[in-house]
Amino acid sequence: MERNKRKKIPEFKSLEEFQDFWDKHDLTEFWDKLKEVSIKVDLKRSKNLVTIDPEILKRIRETAAQKGLKTESLINIWLQEKILQS
Repeated sequence: MERNKRKKIPEFKSLEEFQDFWDKHDLTEFWDKLKEVSIKVDLKRSKNLVTIDPEILKRIRETAAQKGLKTESLINIWLQEKILQS
């Protein structure tokens, strides 16, 4: 218990520092330093699943990689372009 009173959670300058710290420590080591908080979460974004032919998906993934995009980003760009054309 005495050990817990001496430890404090440091200020982090980067996400990497944050990750390294918590890889080596457990939240229970700092239980007495924590404050209760209340947050609201409003999850409005949803995912819609659609089936894509495996061969088409393979070609889309290859094209996305060549363009340095995520597969879902490329699909959304193409769908948006198609909507604007119609």
